[in-house]
Amino acid sequence: MTRLPPELLLKIIRAASRDVQLVLRAVSKQMYGLATPLAFRVVSCGSTPRSALNLVELLDCDRLKRFIKEVVYVDKKGARRWPEDYPVDGEHKSTEETAGLPEDWANILDHDEHEDLYVNLTAALCRLPSLPNLDSISITFPLDFETFDLDEENGTLLPSYEAWAARVPELRLQLGVLSRLEVFAAARAMSQHLARKPKAKHTAPAATLRALTLRNLNAHFSHQLSYPGFHALFNGLTTLRLSLNSTLSATGDVEEVGMETFWKGTILPFLHIPRETLTTLALHSDQDVGGEYPGASFAGLHYPRLQQLSLCHLLLDEVTAVEDFILAHARTLRSLVLIDCKIVVASDSASADPPPRTWAQVYETLGRELMGLTELKVIEAPSPGLHPSRPIARYTSWHEEYLWMQYTSPPRGWDAADDAALETLKEIVEERTRRTSMPS
Repeated sequence: MTRLPPELLLKIIRAASRDVQLVLRAVSKQMYGLATPLAFRVVSCGSTPRSALNLVELLDCDRLKRFIKEVVYVDKKGARRWPEDYPVDGEHKSTEETAGLPEDWANILDHDEHEDLYVNLTAALCRLPSLPNLDSISITFPLDFETFDLDEENGTLLPSYEAWAARVPELRLQLGVLSRLEVFAAARAMSQHLARKPKAKHTAPAATLRALTLRNLNAHFSHQLSYPGFHALFNGLTTLRLSLNSTLSATGDVEEVGMETFWKGTILPFLHIPRETLTTLALHSDQDVGGEYPGASFAGLHYPRLQQLSLCHLLLDEVTAVEDFILAHARTLRSLVLIDCKIVVASDSASADPPPRTWAQVYETLGRELMGLTELKVIEAPSPGLHPSRPIARYTSWHEEYLWMQYTSPPRGWDAADDAALETLKEIVEERTRRTSMPS
């Protein structure tokens, strides 16, 4: 096998699994040189103390750290598939992101193990600035966790989210991870600044971070995203994937105020920072965003090079301006994914005339304006209820009494027009894809 041309050997090694690549390193010096950069291009860590400690030891290895281009952390409580795993590029990355995880990565941790995981994982992330070629980071936080509403000593509500995090290991871990990412951003920016100075001509600058994925980001414990220092982490990104988790066992209005503040004070100002290099954006939420709650506007938001866009649980109305946001990228957009997005209608629209915009009109506009679109994925959830033939939930309205967005059953005829328009849009995109893939 070692007598084969290096180019052919490299193709074989690339097609092999990471376990096989590690074995091939022991075959010969030539195989070691070819397989090592591929075997350690992506390093993964599961949510156990041992896995995190293994990552620390790997990042401390001077012989291997220069090959590392992507670091992946997957929490055991966040690994199950949910809407943000639908990719914008048509290819799932779950196999790559979970490669190399130990068999015990799904074990339940006790208090001491949670503490060891926190110490080891944050120690590993502190070593990120030492990786000269790191250009991708993927973090999957837990999707579910238990919280404590009351102070056990005096029976009162806990005074702050920080006090909650002290009681909940998963939340403390998220705060620790985000803090280390902020330090990494500052260190990377300083390294690049020093490399540009005349006296540092022989100092190679650290690679620019190109891809960042933060899954299951708990909205109530993500205030670091609003820090100016943290924004340096996103300079130069070509791929940004954010999925937001609103889970919090709060009482009273704590959850509602937290989500509204998070969207208006953190996420939207953050998204409006100019990102000239961004080509891929996935923005997903586990609850509807728009309407009256939590309130968000994408008006004026534009990325001049955006080619792939994935949106989940974003509501379409005049306030959110999600449709305008999509159409603003008509010149560059090639791939569009819409997951459980709904149109907001008036509370009494179920028995009234259609709203200012129906999905049929939206689909017709997308087909007409997005001339470069060659990939489309629309994933719709059925309406709440147990009936097996319940309709797709495409419309929603504001429930004045209970202060939440509720599914609205459309008048007869809306669904048929929406279905027909969606099929027409899919046919337009499929025909355009066939035409562009034909050899010239």
